[in-house]
Amino acid sequence: RETTSEPIKYFVYNHQRKDHVGMASMMPKGTIFVGHNKVAARLHAAKDPNRPVPSVTFSDFYTLKLGNQRIELANKGRSHEDGSTYVYFPRQKILMLVDVIFPGWVPFKDMALAKSVSGFIKAHDHVLAYDFDTFVGGHLTRLGNRKDVEVAKEYILDVMANAQKALQSVNFMAIAKKTGFQNRWALFKTYLDAVAEHCAKATLAKWINVLGGADVFTFSHCWLAQEEIRIDF
Repeated sequence: RETTSEPIKYFVYNHQRKDHVGMASMMPKGTIFVGHNKVAARLHAAKDPNRPVPSVTFSDFYTLKLGNQRIELANKGRSHEDGSTYVYFPRQKILMLVDVIFPGWVPFKDMALAKSVSGFIKAHDHVLAYDFDTFVGGHLTRLGNRKDVEVAKEYILDVMANAQKALQSVNFMAIAKKTGFQNRWALFKTYLDAVAEHCAKATLAKWINVLGGADVFTFSHCWLAQEEIRIDF
């Protein structure tokens, strides 16, 4: 009501998780729900009355037009979710991507529960490829801008680089001498925790007073990063 007296016509799912769209059913009767086809499939399976299944779906790109307004929707591969959607307002130069970049803060635990670490990292470049002035990340204390995205990318690349160095530096056999080999899961966890701690210490030396929550979640990002490097990279 502070913006317009016009009725709500469309509801666009950025993805399907409840903390963002859990009360989508509160939209006025006749609202058209729009979402990525994988989001639609999950909502169909969930059968949640508070999250209506979108009747308008798309795979890669969709342009939503209403009056003189245009919104460009895009899916650029797996990152936070398979169906995570970039929501771009070219006229206003506003871009929304949820649960990847948190302006002024590090991501939530485990790179915001990313379904793909490599996709999560690539998403920063996808965002920077847009011509935008205002960035909407979906969480915490404020809107963002291009600089916030660049800082977020620098942080996550530092995490990856420090995880790589930690894997090369932490001595597995030295840890094995302390834990023994009888409980191999205990040995492995102790080693992986030591790698993540080494990574976190190096990362926090630069970022502790730069991004909010660095002290809380950097260890989890490092833990996930070293697993991605060991197993997938």
